[in-house]
Amino acid sequence: MTSEKINPWLKEGEQSKITPSIKEICSQFKGDNLERIFQILEWINKNLSHEKDYDNVTKIFASRNVEQLIKNRNHTGCHDTALVLVTFLRAVGIPSKYLVGIDKMNTENSGHCIVEAYS
Repeated sequence: MTSEKINPWLKEGEQSKITPSIKEICSQFKGDNLERIFQILEWINKNLSHEKDYDNVTKIFASRNVEQLIKNRNHTGCHDTALVLVTFLRAVGIPSKYLVGIDKMNTENSGHCIVEAYS
């Protein structure tokens, strides 16, 4: 894949700014790309817990940036964890993309967020 196609996968977004504190956290991830991916996933699992208060989830869902997620040490589900993962991957130089799937067969708004990484 050419750098023209990969470069957008390394850019920061409004919620995915790579701040000095994120760079500091990401400096601990070592090894090849696959090893760093697993270390990042482990960090997310150890450092962010699922917000259990449903009323709070509805207030904060999709409203925070990665810096705020780390500070609050919680997530509302796939949106937040995918956002942290894509930001950390980009911070260590692994091109990644945030993807949203929507269930068009369901009349209610439902979907899922995942991350695609290019290694």
